Amino acid sequence: MDNRFVVLTEYFRANNIGRRKEINKSIEINCRTPQIKRVIIFIDPEVDFPPSLKKVLSGEDYSKIEFHYTKPQGRSTYSDFFSYANKNLVGENCILCNNDISFDDSLELLTNSKDFDLEGHFVCLTRWNERRDQSISFFQPARIRQNSQDAWIFKPSLPDKMIEKGGFYMGRPGCDGMVAYLAAISGLKLLNPSELVVAKHRHLSRYRTYSTRKHRLGGPDIYMCVYPTDIVQYDDSKVLYRFNEPSKGEIYGQSGLDRAIEREGDNQHHWDYAIKKCRSQ
Repeated sequence: MDNRFVVLTEYFRANNIGRRKEINKSIEINCRTPQIKRVIIFIDPEVDFPPSLKKVLSGEDYSKIEFHYTKPQGRSTYSDFFSYANKNLVGENCILCNNDISFDDSLELLTNSKDFDLEGHFVCLTRWNERRDQSISFFQPARIRQNSQDAWIFKPSLPDKMIEKGGFYMGRPGCDGMVAYLAAISGLKLLNPSELVVAKHRHLSRYRTYSTRKHRLGGPDIYMCVYPTDIVQYDDSKVLYRFNEPSKGEIYGQSGLDRAIEREGDNQHHWDYAIKKCRSQ
């Protein structure tokens, strides 16, 4: 049985040269990683994929790359990725990640851990930032973006709700809290073993095409936080639901998950607003 992973990511040609190199390097490393068997790139048919990758990769590694062409001048949403996985990757170990994220052999911990099966789970990984000396540091700021995630691992088929409500873009501030909330109300078990499983983030250029404040999505009521751990095991005490109704509060564990599921209908207007904001920018 082949337990290697299939990576799904989105490619765009950044205007900044340094940023292009970071994205290309992340794709290159994922192609070289033995635990990854395919790298499926969602790409605008009008965008040229860098020929440099074919030069630096062996034929075997470059052959891992597959292209999924999107609508011209369009962006892929979580729904697009989840729908593709349900149609084409049932039973596979799948990784959805930002295009500046790469992985290493620590992925094996998800397939070799005793008493853990990826099916029915939704793994949310907090990143490790690459430094200029190529060392890495765990991304855990004191306040803003604490416990954020840049990669998600799952085994299709996913619940239909993940597709029906996933019409927002990856890479926007706050999208991680929304997709974790969506997975929770869809009945998936959330965990974040990122102290063991390394998702390396490559962004020394600091080039961005969005404003953290202007483009931020979600917020309380449609937000789920998944705390990092050093074990590959589901523990609902590591999940936090944050809400404004009827007054501001936070609930850990199964009680928080139950509240989120119970309030889904009442919170739909928050969800609709977030989707509209995302798609209009």
